[in-house]
Amino acid sequence: MSFYHENQSKKKFNVAANLLPTCPFRTSDDIRNAFDIFWKYDAKYCVIAITEFDFPPQLAIKLGDNNHDLKMVNPSQFRKTTRSQDLGKSYHPNGAIYISSIEQYLKEKTFFVEPLKGYLMPPERSFDIDYPYQLKIAEYMMKEINI
Repeated sequence: MSFYHENQSKKKFNVAANLLPTCPFRTSDDIRNAFDIFWKYDAKYCVIAITEFDFPPQLAIKLGDNNHDLKMVNPSQFRKTTRSQDLGKSYHPNGAIYISSIEQYLKEKTFFVEPLKGYLMPPERSFDIDYPYQLKIAEYMMKEINI
């Protein structure tokens, strides 16, 4: 998806956006609002849609090859607290919207260039389909909201 601004009587495309089909619940308002952020900062920064983690990533654990060995990603956190309510909120890209200037994207080959700007979306519109079971959930959600 590209947009352009008039540039001396000829059209010049200068913005690239990626809207992944695996995040089907974003709305046209989400897209407009993310672009509002992009333009607010004079198109100098990449904007990505984000949502809050369901569970604090500070408490992540990796599973070993034998499916029994565990490794704490951040062991010092477990000595402080494991109460998820006591940990600050963290966010992750949700796959719904990525925006960049074409010039910056071609230079960096990614939308993840710091400093980044974020557009916060609620979890129900941030649902991302990566596995077959998630497709079944999305189908159910679509029936519930009559899409």
